[in-house]
Order: sequence, then C-alpha cells, then structure tokens
Amino acid sequence: MSNFQDRIKICRQNAFKIFEHNPKKFSIGWFYGFFIITIILLNTVSIIFWTVDGVKELYFRWYVFLWYITAFTFTVDYLLRFWCCIEKEKYSHPIIGRIKHFFSIYSIIDLLVLFSLSLEIFQGKYSSLIKLLVLFMFFKFFRFSVGFRGIISVIRNKTRELLISFTFIIFLFVIFSILMYYLEYKAQPQVFADIPHAMWWCIITLTSVGYGDIVPVTTWGKIIGGLVAVLGVLSFVLPTGILASGFTQYFTAKEISEQKKNCKNCGHPIDE
Repeated sequence: MSNFQDRIKICRQNAFKIFEHNPKKFSIGWFYGFFIITIILLNTVSIIFWTVDGVKELYFRWYVFLWYITAFTFTVDYLLRFWCCIEKEKYSHPIIGRIKHFFSIYSIIDLLVLFSLSLEIFQGKYSSLIKLLVLFMFFKFFRFSVGFRGIISVIRNKTRELLISFTFIIFLFVIFSILMYYLEYKAQPQVFADIPHAMWWCIITLTSVGYGDIVPVTTWGKIIGGLVAVLGVLSFVLPTGILASGFTQYFTAKEISEQKKNCKNCGHPIDE
C-alpha cells in the first residue's frame, strides 16, 4: 500500500512540475503550455470570425469540433491541477489546501471557462453571452506565458508609484473639468451643460484623442484647453517611465538569477 501511495505521490509531483514550474524549452511542460496557448488562440480566432456573415455556416462543424476538444482539454487540465495543487507549499494541506485552490483567481477563471463551454455545448441559445464568457480563457495566458507573468510582477512591484501617478492624473482631470465648466457654460450652455459633460471633454483632451465633438470657444477656455492637452501628454509619461523602470529591474534580476543557477565554468544548469 505504501509503495502504491509513493507512486501516486511521484505522479502528482511530476504533474505539478508540468503545470506549475517554468518548463525548459522543448520539455513536456513546454509542449503542454504551447498546446494550451494554441487552443486559446484558435478559440479566440473562431469567436472573431463567428460574427462574420457566412463563415459560421461554412465552418460550423469545425467550430463544434474545436469546442468539444477545448471543453475536454480544459476539464482534464482543471481536474489535474486540483489534484496536484497540494504540492505547492501554500496549498499543502490535502483538504484545506484544495479548498484554497478552489477559490484562487486562476481556479475561478478556469471554472468560468468550463461553465461557459458547458452551456455552449448543451444550451446553444445562450451563445451570445457564452462567447463573451469564453474570452476569460484568454486570461489563461497569464499562467503559461512568462512575459505576461512578468507584466503582473512589474505592476505588483510598482503599485505604489503607479497609484501616485494616477492620483495626479485624476487630480488634473477633476480640477480642469470643473474649471472648464465654469469658463464655457455661459458661452455654450448646451455643450458644457454640466460638469460630467466637461469631464468627457477633459478625458478626451488629456488622452490626446480629441474627437472634436466638444470644444471650448472662449479665450480662456482655449488657453486652458491647450494647457490640458500639453499636461495630458506629460502626465502619461509618468506611468510609462515607472513601468519602463520596473521592466528593466525585473529582467535584470531575472538575468542575475539565471546566472546564479548556471555553472560558472561550463555555463550549464547546476541541477544537470
């Protein structure tokens, strides 16, 4: 019995390495991640072209086939992840750990995808809503893509700086919206009818979109409008610089970490 349990544990550990570890190129985990990403991309493309007249009638059978393959693959993926999650330290308890894993963000995303896939297969009448929900599978990229995980890591590490920069942008947005309302209301009571209308103008000007549906006509309004346009460009440089700095630090730390794992003499991984 003990020998059987040991074999089960080894299988679970191997499955965990495939699912959770950063796999080496052309390893089983690497091919598995590539397979899942391919399925996600194919489903995304199918959803896009499903809205084109004539395409869904022409390729309906292929669409259904892809749907069944996706449902089967993601179901097996979810069950295996649920089974081997206790190999992770924070989910180490066989019962409580699995309960924690069940309510984790990635697990909830997986369940939403499986739920939407099941409804699509068994209840075709919900197709419009389901195709929207299935786009949740795109978030599975974060699990398999090192690049996406890097983005999340950078945002997490730079949260404080980003909040400060966005607070400054919001401050500009509110102040100039109120100011523009009082400058333009008398000249254009229908255009700048209230502060929310002025906020629409301000957000479009700050982001340098400039639809032109709302424009100031007074002298001071034009001056403030020009100032807002310039400040909009400058204010969005702040979060851009913060993220650029974060990415530089992230990849530098990653490169140093990889160098420590390799032998200084031959350059090969130490665990080999």
